Amino acid sequence: MRYEVKDPGLLEKEAQERQAKFGIWPKGKYDFEILSASEATSKSSGKPMIILDLRVFNDDGHTKDLKDYISASQPDKLYALSKSIGQERMYLSGNIEPSDLPGAAGKCIVAIELGEYNGEKTHKNKVAFYVPKGTTQPSAGPRPHAHDPGFPRPTPPTHAYEDELDTSNIPF
Repeated sequence: MRYEVKDPGLLEKEAQERQAKFGIWPKGKYDFEILSASEATSKSSGKPMIILDLRVFNDDGHTKDLKDYISASQPDKLYALSKSIGQERMYLSGNIEPSDLPGAAGKCIVAIELGEYNGEKTHKNKVAFYVPKGTTQPSAGPRPHAHDPGFPRPTPPTHAYEDELDTSNIPF
């Protein structure tokens, strides 16, 4: 077999770029942008959910596209998303319109999910949680759980708009 010899340094760089794009990224904090969002119904709970198509960026300028599914039964994650993209008011209104989300950007914590496919162990990246703007959320680790004593609680409303908000009909 005959082939063209490429510079080993170039081959190494190409291999690193492929790994960054298609391989598993280390768990940690990454910038993201919402590419698209749609509303659906969760098959497991029957509750409404938002499906997000995200583009995640690492420090080297590489990108990875991830999907995230946020159900109405995850108000902590919805709240963290809204704070991360600077739209806390949207969450407090009790209605997030998927059409308002594309183009929004923030920070998220990406984790590695272990699974199984055709009897073989698999790994993939997933969005574990969103980092609210102005926080010092740790750069890596498991998703915080709402029942943990150290879990960040929503701050009380501070704007006149939020004081006038009727929250009696929020479904969750």
